[in-house]
Amino acid sequence: MDLIFCKLVLTEILEWRKAVSEITRVTRKGGRIIIIDFHSYNPEWQQRSGDAHPGFDPEEIVDNLVTNGCAILQIIHDVDIRQIGSINGDILHVGVFLIEAGK
Repeated sequence: MDLIFCKLVLTEILEWRKAVSEITRVTRKGGRIIIIDFHSYNPEWQQRSGDAHPGFDPEEIVDNLVTNGCAILQIIHDVDIRQIGSINGDILHVGVFLIEAGK
């Protein structure tokens, strides 16, 4: 693949490291990977939403990409702030990050 775009997917995958490894495996040399996902958020919301993972520290994903042979081209830590729901009447806002990597 020349470009893989992974938007708000990794929080839904229990074994997200394996998913990132597969993404890097199928990306051709010279290809690009763009990952957009949630920053870490309240684990209580994770239980209510059924997400497999309560968001990420972007460095977790960066480390995995680098381990799998990618170069990090850019990291944008606050692409967007999303309201993803509420817990006991409290609105939950979560930051979204973007990582661009090349192989």
